Amino acid sequence: MSVWDSVASAISDATQCPFTVNRTSSVGGGSINDAYRLEGIDGRCYFVKLNDSRHHQMFVAEAEGLAAIAATNTVFVPSPVTNGKAGGQSFLVLEHLEIGSHGSATLLGKQLAALHRCIGNGFGFDQDNFIGSTPQPNGWKA
Repeated sequence: MSVWDSVASAISDATQCPFTVNRTSSVGGGSINDAYRLEGIDGRCYFVKLNDSRHHQMFVAEAEGLAAIAATNTVFVPSPVTNGKAGGQSFLVLEHLEIGSHGSATLLGKQLAALHRCIGNGFGFDQDNFIGSTPQPNGWKA
């Protein structure tokens, strides 16, 4: 089974809707992961990151961080769909976003301020995560 077959199976399980890969296209923007736009035969598209399987925890932490940000209803982020390992690789599947204009820096600043107000007093996160592939400890501090 190819990595794309495994990714398609994981998408099918996560969405409860069969997914079959029609086309994969490499996309830029990352330096530590391979990134792809994955299109299904039904037209659904996903953004997929691939890396060595030893980096799977990095993708788990990213998915949980994106979900936590989304739960604040402050900054729009892509929704995590699923993650896993296949054929010696780890993968993270996210909602695919068609990104157009650069948007408003002022609006983004206001959204980031609102996000930080959701945290309350202190700095940190409920779990450790990564900056790129570098571990980032996130204990809560005043």
